[in-house]
This record gives sequence, structure tokens and C-alpha cells, in this order.
Amino acid sequence: MRKITLLVLIKIILLVFPLGVQAETWEPVTGADKLAALFSDTVQTAELGGGSKAVANYNADGTGELKAWNDTFEREWKVDGDELICIKIDRRFQCWRIEKNTDKDNEYRGTKIETGETVIFVVTDQGTELGVGPGTDAGGSAQPSAEEMAQKMANPTNPIMTIGNNFDFVTFQGDLPDAEEESSFRYLFQTVFPWKLADSKGTVFFRPAIPVFFNEPVPDGQGSFDSKGVDIGDIGFDFSYGQTTRTGWIYGGGMIGTLPTATDDALGKDKWALGPEAMFGKIGQWGVVLGLVTHQWDVAGSG
Repeated sequence: MRKITLLVLIKIILLVFPLGVQAETWEPVTGADKLAALFSDTVQTAELGGGSKAVANYNADGTGELKAWNDTFEREWKVDGDELICIKIDRRFQCWRIEKNTDKDNEYRGTKIETGETVIFVVTDQGTELGVGPGTDAGGSAQPSAEEMAQKMANPTNPIMTIGNNFDFVTFQGDLPDAEEESSFRYLFQTVFPWKLADSKGTVFFRPAIPVFFNEPVPDGQGSFDSKGVDIGDIGFDFSYGQTTRTGWIYGGGMIGTLPTATDDALGKDKWALGPEAMFGKIGQWGVVLGLVTHQWDVAGSG
């Protein structure tokens, strides 16, 4: 299997040559058979920044996949006429015109038809040299597009660690005197710790949620309110498994629980709780629809 190494993507090339040095000569690669042979059964690698590496495999039958940032992105490719190689990225084909450097063995240049951007790559029979991959939001043969990454981030079964910071301002209504004048500020810190299973397409998740209350109004039993905060509430968590099929169906399940960690009894239940959870949904180019069902039972505590 041959390996293609992406070196650099540039929009404008400014080359300054010393006297006596000639510019490189690029020769178009034409013919459907030549283009197909260049792309069939290849491995493409690229550096994505921050020490991350992308590896793409393209098969002779026009299929392929790109692995980057601990995730997999589907790819398709085809030869269009006698001059273009096209790769399906984020629902549509992007096409490149290929040229060969006549002064350097195995070095090629691809020019994107849509934007004129170029990428230099080297075809080798063994070994892999890493370079700087394409840097546009549209993605490339060895880089996910911005929209592909956004769709992956929207998938709750995706093995990407996230940190959530939710801020809520709450107002109240009720029959108690001055209830409508009460308000509170709440903060919820929630993070996701994913573990991608090696022998499956599923992912195991642990998601803790830590609430913090600021000036939370609590009835004092005498028709008025006490203000509680700054205090931590009961910490919730879930430990679950999730998977997304090739057709976009999402399913999973696991355990959900609550820990009696409230620093003020008025803001917690003083009980340990555990129960099951199940989720089912669908993800597509239009977005994500997901249903999550949970239930908890009190298993310990004096609250």
C-alpha cells in the first residue's frame, strides 16, 4: 500500500529564488486510469496542529475513512473525467486537479477547483512523513471539515471530552407573600469523560454535574424566605454506554445517580439515589433528535 503525505496548503504562493535557481516545473496528471492508480489503496497523513495527526485510508472501490481527534469520518472518492480527483466531504464532492513535479520524484500538487488552494503531497512506497495538512473549514482528504466536527460534537455518543458551564437566573411565583419578588442565580458545572471501546464503535461515558447556588430563596416555615448561598447542591452523575449506527440511529443506556453533597440541608435531599437511564435518537445533516428516560430510587440516607 502506497502512502501519501500532505505537506502544506497555501492560498497564495510567493517564491523568491536566488539567482541561477530555476522554478520547479509541474506537469498535469491526466487520464482516468492514472488518477485512479494514484489514489487507490493509499494512506494519507497530515498534522492538524497541537500535536494531533490525521490518517486517511482510501480504497480502490471508492470508499475511505479518515481518523482524526479520536474519531472516524466517512469518505468517498471518484475520478471525474480525465483531469479531476473528487472527494466527498460533508455531503458534497470537492475536486482537485493534480500535477506532478518533474524535478522531484514522487512529489505532486493538488489544486482545489473551487478555491484555487493548493496542497503538496509526496507518494512513497514505505514509511510515513508527517507535514502540515489543509487548514480550511471546508476540510480535505486528510482533515475533517468544520461542519463535520460540529456534527460530531452534537452527537452525545461521540468520544470527545467536553466541559459545560451553565448559568441560570431564576424568578419565582407563588401564593407566599412576596414570592414574586424572589430570584436566584445558579451555576452548573458539567463535564464528560469518554472512553472509546477498542473492539466496538461504542463509547462509555462518566458525566458528573455539580450545582452551585447563589442567594437561593428557601421557605422559612413562617411565610417568608431565607436566602441560602453560596452553597453546593447534591451532585448528580451518570455512567452509561452509547453508540451511533452508520445510518445515524443513536442508542444507549446506563446508570444515573445523586450524591447527598449539599453543603446546606435546605438545598439537598440528604439521600443517595440510583436508577437506570436509556436514550434513543437520530442524527442527520438536519440536526439531532434525542430522547432520554431516567428514574431514580432512594437507596440510603436520612432525608
